Amino acid sequence: MKRVLRPILCSVLALGITFATGAASAATSTTCNPTFVTRQGNTFTVLPTGTVDTANLQCAFDSAVEAGPGSIVKLVAGTFFIDQNISVANFDGTFRGAGKLQTVVQNIDVNPFPPHRDLTQYPWSSLFTFYQDENGVPSSISVSDLTFRAIGFGATNYLPGDLELRGFNILELMGKVTGVVDDEVSYLNTSVIRVGFEGQSGPQWWSGSNTLNAVIIVGEQVVEPCGIATCLVYFKPLSGRHVAQDCSFTSHVFGYGPVFPVNSTFLVEDSTFADGVFPLYLADIGGSTADIRRNTIQGARAYGVLVDSALQASLGYGLGPHGALPPPSSLSISQNNVSMQGTGDGIGVTDYAYVLGASTFGNVAITGNKVDLGGTPNSAIFGMGVSGVSVSNNKVTGRGGYGIAAGLWDDPVRNWLLVGNNLQNARTEWPPIVLGPSTSNFVVVGGKNSVNVLDLGTNNTITGIKPLRDAKLGPLVREGMQNRRDLWRLLK
Repeated sequence: MKRVLRPILCSVLALGITFATGAASAATSTTCNPTFVTRQGNTFTVLPTGTVDTANLQCAFDSAVEAGPGSIVKLVAGTFFIDQNISVANFDGTFRGAGKLQTVVQNIDVNPFPPHRDLTQYPWSSLFTFYQDENGVPSSISVSDLTFRAIGFGATNYLPGDLELRGFNILELMGKVTGVVDDEVSYLNTSVIRVGFEGQSGPQWWSGSNTLNAVIIVGEQVVEPCGIATCLVYFKPLSGRHVAQDCSFTSHVFGYGPVFPVNSTFLVEDSTFADGVFPLYLADIGGSTADIRRNTIQGARAYGVLVDSALQASLGYGLGPHGALPPPSSLSISQNNVSMQGTGDGIGVTDYAYVLGASTFGNVAITGNKVDLGGTPNSAIFGMGVSGVSVSNNKVTGRGGYGIAAGLWDDPVRNWLLVGNNLQNARTEWPPIVLGPSTSNFVVVGGKNSVNVLDLGTNNTITGIKPLRDAKLGPLVREGMQNRRDLWRLLK
């Protein structure tokens, strides 16, 4: 794999002319068009040209990197158009607009949006990429008060099985990219506040969206060619503090998606997600704390909220953290409004460590959420392999397969507490609460349920509700969930 070399991408639009600066500004070696890029202190302000703004935006970010940590790239009100990826190495500062409804950055939909210019080993397309190169150090990136709009499609790429992929990413926040196959941990803090991410619906593979990832937060992605496709081998670990507040996500496969974070903290709150496959997905977290609260998720097609752990470790990777189970993580999912469409689950938590006979969640609380099943054959709240979960005061409505379900596969789950949940308006194919054959030591207390709890597990305690123990239903439940598992493996 090639080591990444970062060329200077800023076009010189006015030869011999540098920034229009304030008296306190220091000179930089980067030359920008002073009509559209000005500097005051360490703030670089960019004005729209009305045509293509790629060079001015790239130049402003390059200059901010030269100016050092704490620099600001500020976009005034208006619409900025880009025709190529904006790629920035070692940015440590703030990227902000004049307001989510006032500043828009949009790609030009003439041809398929091209792939990365800097990160040539990644053949897919992205509007903005922030990363650390081999000389990068821990940094913080804040993005606020603007909207990204992705129209059309990206350059064609292929997935294994010759599946054509034309979706592209909007915002990539990446750790250290070295081109070296190892498990070096990157350190990056991110915040995304009052930002809109707009994709488009369309006939894109199985997703119906032109946007693959609205926001992806990730370490280096190790990829290798495999036939005409590009195969993702694994993700390197990333550590930091990550915040998403008051954002909006429309038409995407993955909305907000940290991947393989270790020893990290997450706060995702007061944001809206619409028309997404996996709107809110924290993938393979380890030793981390996540708080997901007061979000509105509309029309999710796979999971509204999905958090999993130990995926790569369970697959047997031999490198560093990939070969060892991560430390326990804590998770709170509260006061979210979720509506489903398609075949997914409203809220799902998965601990793949069960494959190795272990557990990597220390504390999980799912409380005060409202989930409309929307016709899904699956569930409002679902757990696989994860023990020690508190599910309380959630409300489930609509038609679907289950309300709350766990232990439906060969995944031993223990010590759940279900209390005060309201499922009386849930019209489910199976009893609204299903304790599968792999459950044990569950406690189910009261609540409002239109049908009894189906208990297929061991040593479960059910009070205030008459349990239903029907051996004939067990095989039917397992058959239905086997079909669901086969579909999930195909999508993964």
